[in-house]
Amino acid sequence: VMGGFSGNVQNEIVLASSAVAVTNPLDANENILATINIPPLGANSSIIVDYLETKTGIQSNLVRVRLGGIAGTKYREHVQTTGLSINDTLIISNRNNTSLQVGGSESVAFGQTTTAIVTGAIDTSVATTLVITAQQSPASVIASEVVKLERYRVKITY
Repeated sequence: VMGGFSGNVQNEIVLASSAVAVTNPLDANENILATINIPPLGANSSIIVDYLETKTGIQSNLVRVRLGGIAGTKYREHVQTTGLSINDTLIISNRNNTSLQVGGSESVAFGQTTTAIVTGAIDTSVATTLVITAQQSPASVIASEVVKLERYRVKITY
């Protein structure tokens, strides 16, 4: 027992990290800017995602983080309007079950919000993927705005 600590010791590893900027294609589709392979996880494992996204201009864009691929559970969806960057951290945790997850609010990283938390049912006892995506509004495409994933890092605790 370390200094009265009686919980479970967890390890943390970095699965993926990149600071190579990825530019979103100039279209109104939801495009994958990063795919991270998630290995099988334990019942109380967590995925920690931090990323930096930038854009030019004032039109609306969406930045999303999904567990389970492009059709998976959406744990983050920032509606980016006049702001020129998003620097975000997201934690997705298994709820003592490899097929039940909980994350924070879909739109707020930390702090108080009026939106509900996100829950999911992705089977993490087997490998899956996490994707970071961007989707430009038609007005953003017409204005030729540039949306970039500037960096990301994905860690797991197990």
